[in-house]
Amino acid sequence: MPHTFVKHFYVEPNRCPLADPMTVRIALGADENLDQVRWRVQYVVDMASERSVIDLVETEPASVSKSESHVATIQTPAIDLSAFAQSSLLNLGLLMITLVGSDGVELLRVSAVTQVAKEGDTFVRTVLDPMS
Repeated sequence: MPHTFVKHFYVEPNRCPLADPMTVRIALGADENLDQVRWRVQYVVDMASERSVIDLVETEPASVSKSESHVATIQTPAIDLSAFAQSSLLNLGLLMITLVGSDGVELLRVSAVTQVAKEGDTFVRTVLDPMS
């Protein structure tokens, strides 16, 4: 299995309405060429009694050269939170960005804790940088 590592991770916008679309930028390094890998982005609503995973987007397959720094820019749609009680959204959430190989094997996962607070009538997310 190749060794992969994150050089940089960034989400924007941050400190914004929870359901807003986002752009994820992730710089990846690898010790060997990666063929036909794809990124999967999910948001996890973490409630006391259960966890619900919302699939946001999966990129088209792409190749990554070991000799080059690969930067992925991933656009997500808005997060559909209509199935959740408002009280369950105030818990911590988790933004998961997973690199998946052509064989379906997970090569790398970045998990970013997402704090959710209510400001007026709006749920506001703050994605914490897992690299700091």
